[in-house]
Amino acid sequence: ASHVVPWGANPAMIQFTPGYFNGVSVTGVGVTSYVEAASTYDTDSPPAPAFDFAVLKLQDRLGDSLGWLGTRTYDDDWNDQNVWTLVGYPGLVANAEQPSFQGGISFHDDDEDSNDFGDAMELETQNGDSSPGDSGGPYLAEWPDGPYIVGVDVGGESEFSFNPFAPWPDRKSVV
Repeated sequence: ASHVVPWGANPAMIQFTPGYFNGVSVTGVGVTSYVEAASTYDTDSPPAPAFDFAVLKLQDRLGDSLGWLGTRTYDDDWNDQNVWTLVGYPGLVANAEQPSFQGGISFHDDDEDSNDFGDAMELETQNGDSSPGDSGGPYLAEWPDGPYIVGVDVGGESEFSFNPFAPWPDRKSVV
């Protein structure tokens, strides 16, 4: 998520540890890389929810030896399917030293947003739950040829209703 990248700092200060668990990588001690470059489409503070994402280039190509997740563009035909999983490092789980996993999430709506750089989409869920530390965590699902990411968690955007019996505010994710 763009809102957690220290944009005014040297990108090389960001360390990435795949499979981080209690301070080390589950793939081996010392398996880590630093960020070489970072890019985003919206540098406003805070960025618009649909554009609150960043792409970080690592100095070492860890994906060549460890693999990586593919990406797919979200299709609203998938609305209301409880197939999505959120993985993150919320502070509420072992002080963000261990990952969390939440499955069975569905998106009930997708909203397209545009800016000078192009189009992006917000995905809305009422049965997914995120907390500080989940930002940037992937929403993914399993297909026959492997797992694919359709968005990243960026926290919430409340949608209020004057109906006291309305559902809780929606959570948003970015594609």
